[in-house]
Amino acid sequence: MKRAGIFRAALVCCVGAMLICGLAPAAKAADEQARFVDVPADAWYHDSANFCYEAGVFVGDQDGRFQPQRVITPQESYAILARLHQAHTGSAQSFHAAPGEDWSDPYLRYCLEHQIVFEAEAAESAPLNRERFVQFLSRIYDGDDFQKINPVTSLPDYTISTDLGQFALTLYRAGVLSGTDGCGRFSPTAELSRAECAAILTRLIDPAQRLRFDATPPLTMELAFLTASDTVYDFDGAYLYLVDDSEDAPLYRVSDLYGRVVLTSEERIGRQKGGIFRVDDPDLGATSYYNAQGNLVFSSPKLMDPLAVFSHGKLAVKQEDGSILVVDVRGNTLGTVEGMDNYWVIGPAFGDYIPVAPESGRKDGYSDWLDFYAGTVKELPYTVEWSLSDIGQGYLVVKSYDEAAGRWLYNALDPSLELVFPQMMDEVQVYANGDLRAENNGLYYTQAPGAEMEVSSSGTAKTVTIGGDNYTVVGRKLIHPHMVDGETRIDLLDENGRLEQAGISANQIWYGELGQILYCSENAYFYISA
Repeated sequence: MKRAGIFRAALVCCVGAMLICGLAPAAKAADEQARFVDVPADAWYHDSANFCYEAGVFVGDQDGRFQPQRVITPQESYAILARLHQAHTGSAQSFHAAPGEDWSDPYLRYCLEHQIVFEAEAAESAPLNRERFVQFLSRIYDGDDFQKINPVTSLPDYTISTDLGQFALTLYRAGVLSGTDGCGRFSPTAELSRAECAAILTRLIDPAQRLRFDATPPLTMELAFLTASDTVYDFDGAYLYLVDDSEDAPLYRVSDLYGRVVLTSEERIGRQKGGIFRVDDPDLGATSYYNAQGNLVFSSPKLMDPLAVFSHGKLAVKQEDGSILVVDVRGNTLGTVEGMDNYWVIGPAFGDYIPVAPESGRKDGYSDWLDFYAGTVKELPYTVEWSLSDIGQGYLVVKSYDEAAGRWLYNALDPSLELVFPQMMDEVQVYANGDLRAENNGLYYTQAPGAEMEVSSSGTAKTVTIGGDNYTVVGRKLIHPHMVDGETRIDLLDENGRLEQAGISANQIWYGELGQILYCSENAYFYISA
């Protein structure tokens, strides 16, 4: 169990004792200077390299070189992670390699024992990349270990709808991460250099050195790896759902924005929440769920087995014995809830709540929710009569029909399942990034007559008038697709209706649930972040 609490600045005073990571077989000589011969005084990593040297995190080679551009090896990462975990939990253990062992073996054993690294990951020999390093850190620290100092609400090239994405966002908000360029790109597949690692560790260890910055500007880039023969049929944040029709039988795949193929299938890949992808195989009569790394998370023995996908990548499924099993995005079992024989799982779920309906026959409406951690069923003071939609940031919209009024009603729910903006008379969407001024509050709009938009933050409405055309809310932007001389053009406006960019030529356009935009112009694909 990870221990909560800020990684104290006072640790810097004793970090030499706690973080003497033998990152190379040779120990630091007593007379070795606290300066590296290959770290210029004006290098951006100069202070971080020296800080980590003073703390005992990094030592130079026999020639006193820091080797800033060299990629962190798996062995070095085990030593770093083991000592960080020790410092965070207050445990103490010496690391001495037995005769015939590699110097890093004691650190690896420690990481495996404390589930910081798993066996399959340790078997990989590839150098450490940025995504994997953050994933390892997420197994040491909780999100509440870090104080929010930056108004960051999304990452331009990485989905935040998974647990790992949320943790990466937390590190941005805390000033531990700042991105690899002026747009704040996470660059998940980029290998982690010693210089970059030193900078991250310095800000992780010493809160006083964490970075403060404004919300990063939108990122615009051409996705050069996509060609005219590729067809994008769906778009989900940092992932593209593609179909290749160049062969006799179509081939489906999921790719990230760098062209890295996450998942390939001869069966259509279904879009799910929280970085979970679904594949139905009628030949096997089974449904399989994969995570954003392309690893199998859960396989159902039959097609269309009742299963709910949580907003942060957890899955819940009704088992044959009547219990409900909940697993995380890595396939680890989080727990089961017994005594659910009389209920069906109805998706989508979110937060810690799973919508369930009586097994004796699903009615047109239901109002029962299973609180997974409490193991109790909660009844809402209203009924979901038609549909339930996850609209981002842990918020839901339920749709029901008002017989007296003769029209549909939409109710917005917050993560505690309380009504935020009840009985909206028109269809509801959400600004996926939420309100920058009020953490954990959704920013809603509803299309009203005259194309006015009522925007609500935690139920407080305001009106933005933008004319008589139809607009779409994407992230914190308003998108206005329209025709000019037979061609589709796109105007981008801010949340108050002010024009930011006009007349983008596009053959096709897709909107990501996290606020991203993808469009195709003359067989070239372009990406705009939130």
